[in-house]
Amino acid sequence: MLRSVKLRLENKKLKKELDQEHKNIEEAQNNELRMKILDTKIRQHKDKIKQEKQQEEEAKKRRKEAYEQQKRLKKAIKDLENKALENETKIQKKGENSIFKDENIDWMIPPPPV
Repeated sequence: MLRSVKLRLENKKLKKELDQEHKNIEEAQNNELRMKILDTKIRQHKDKIKQEKQQEEEAKKRRKEAYEQQKRLKKAIKDLENKALENETKIQKKGENSIFKDENIDWMIPPPPV
């Protein structure tokens, strides 16, 4: 009888230990699952930050290209204005050097047909 009481006590003790092991295993599995979820969230956050940084770089590049294009266009406009001024000066000089400068050139225009 004493032996059976000892065995029952030992069985209860072993059962408690087994239950505790099951709880520990379940907790470890839950922790592992939580870690996987956290890793996924961290990875997603890193990807989001990386994407935002890439978009920022692309926007910076586009702004720089727009600025360079604006500089080129301003230079082209200035060059065209200078060329127009140069042409205007040439036209004025040609007018000053014209052989008909002081003459009445109305005689060169044909009369209208009657």
